[in-house]
Amino acid sequence: MNSSGGVGGRQLQIIYEDGKCTGKDATDAAQKLVSIDKVKYIIGGICSSEAFSVVPVVTPANVIAISPVASAVKLSGMSPFFFRNNPSDAIAGAVLADYLAKSYKTVAIISELSDYSQGIRDVFAAHANKNGLTIVDNENFDSSVTDFRSILTKIKPLNPDVLITNPRVPKTVIIIAKQARQLGINSQFAGSLFAGDPAMAAAGSFMDGFVSADLASLVGSQGQTFADKYKTKFGIAPNYPFYDGGAYDDVYILSQAISKVGDDAVKVKDYLHSMNSFTGTIGTYTFDQNGDMTGAGIVMEKISGGKVLPIQ
Repeated sequence: MNSSGGVGGRQLQIIYEDGKCTGKDATDAAQKLVSIDKVKYIIGGICSSEAFSVVPVVTPANVIAISPVASAVKLSGMSPFFFRNNPSDAIAGAVLADYLAKSYKTVAIISELSDYSQGIRDVFAAHANKNGLTIVDNENFDSSVTDFRSILTKIKPLNPDVLITNPRVPKTVIIIAKQARQLGINSQFAGSLFAGDPAMAAAGSFMDGFVSADLASLVGSQGQTFADKYKTKFGIAPNYPFYDGGAYDDVYILSQAISKVGDDAVKVKDYLHSMNSFTGTIGTYTFDQNGDMTGAGIVMEKISGGKVLPIQ
């Protein structure tokens, strides 16, 4: 973009700060960017816990934060200056419940005590009840936990049709699934937004059959071009194509808005809320009155034979 003249004749400059997926670090990072660097536009926070801390910093300063990853339900409408081109957990939780209700009756849930996981759990539980799924156990764990055998031992005699593994990162799904199979739990494994992670499919046969409400991947010619450029630069395909592509799109979304209305964050905010559509690497979408993306969304996938396959 800069080699083509930048935006409005000015070069883009990126200033990096690490929110570290925690509220405190994200607050410190946002305050530094806003108060010292005087930025008008932030791509982040990334984790939902970061976003919850960034929003109170950017809103009174009239600074825009746009996140390609944060998905917690309670972020919707939190600030007119916060946007995200990643579907709310409300969508993933509902899609997963709708799918499972077609074939199963009882469900046990193991959720991390994080904003992301609790949002998924709450929405899934609400839709499960509407669809006739019975939740036989609903367990929570702290983020530092790596041994889930006491929780799984409690769940085993309940013999749920489905075991929902609901942490923040895929490596925890793998640990829970492996320990569950070692204890003789034969439930169908399910979750959200992780089946496409390469580590999940490669983990072993105990992950076979795992079903997930997942983010769609890169789409169209723009998605393919981005993937090709990414692989040329880094030597590998994007590990999280929807998130990576969304972050890439965010630069173009903000640049398009600035080109249209000028380098004024209040005017850019108004433009984004009224934007007809944007076609990028993850699809064609827009933002609703809550700053949530509409138009690109969630698909059902499963792991089979070490591969991730779409569920029609």
